[in-house]
Amino acid sequence: MKQAQELLRWTVEQTGVFIGIKGQVKELDELARSFMAAAPAARKALLSQAQSAGDAVDSSSNPDVGGYVEYYIKTMQRVMDKGDAWIEQETQRLSKVAEDKAVAAAKRETFQWRRNILASFKAPAADKAEL
Repeated sequence: MKQAQELLRWTVEQTGVFIGIKGQVKELDELARSFMAAAPAARKALLSQAQSAGDAVDSSSNPDVGGYVEYYIKTMQRVMDKGDAWIEQETQRLSKVAEDKAVAAAKRETFQWRRNILASFKAPAADKAEL
């Protein structure tokens, strides 16, 4: 199960394809990619769009969606405050904490879906020529 989640997250990071792994919200996933590609001056407008889109997301089928939406918005705000490098730093921090067996299983699961969301903020790898 863990390897499958890692493979899906890697696929999202490398290709930019929306798979819908735990934590990801399609509308905000697309905005996250646009946000990271945008110039710093244009990011504030994209943050406003994300907040509006987040308000429109239907959370009736999954009560956790509200937390996912909140984390997308918080991530955008942190990137605006701390820079693009924050995404990689936070991903590494969450990976380290998620591996700690002393952390409760529910908390480790939270860290996993946060890492899934952070994958949406990473630019897809450049096209590679076939060998």
